[in-house]
Amino acid sequence: MITLQQLKWDDEGLMPVVVQNAGSREVLAIAYMDEPCLRESMERGFPCYRGVSAEEVCRREEQRIERILTGEDLDTLLITVSGEGSEESDYELQLFNGKDE
Repeated sequence: MITLQQLKWDDEGLMPVVVQNAGSREVLAIAYMDEPCLRESMERGFPCYRGVSAEEVCRREEQRIERILTGEDLDTLLITVSGEGSEESDYELQLFNGKDE
């Protein structure tokens, strides 16, 4: 089992988080967490992210955390969620090639 002390936070105390729908595996968001947000997420069972400013916190109480994973480098998290706000979206990802079409 990995402890919070083993995780590698950046110079600002943040870690990137990939948020994924537990059922469809669609990537829902790329966000950031600090250690207090990760602790809160683990304790309460819903994601808590760091906002744009250091004081801003975004809590997604309508979502339920299914799993929290990290890779070998311990510097990025993958969080799978279910519940409202985690359903599939109706957009397509398109590659921008820099040319007007």
